[in-house]
Amino acid sequence: MKYVVDLNRIRLTREKLGITKTEMASLLGLSGTEKYTRRETGEYNFKATEIPVLSATLKLPMEKILVSALRKSKNKMKEVKQ
Repeated sequence: MKYVVDLNRIRLTREKLGITKTEMASLLGLSGTEKYTRRETGEYNFKATEIPVLSATLKLPMEKILVSALRKSKNKMKEVKQ
């Protein structure tokens, strides 16, 4: 089964917790905010080693960050129908 990162959940949770992109970049060991922003928007992929850091920082189980590609596509279809 293929899994994808739920970028929307990451962004919404980060904002809800009041964590800045700069703080996230630092926690992930990235050299700048721009590199984090590119990951959060999907321009670049999060690395496998970054997922546990996201999980701990955002207090989200990995199952909420990594979702099956099938579930993600079903949710998109529901959005289109509405």
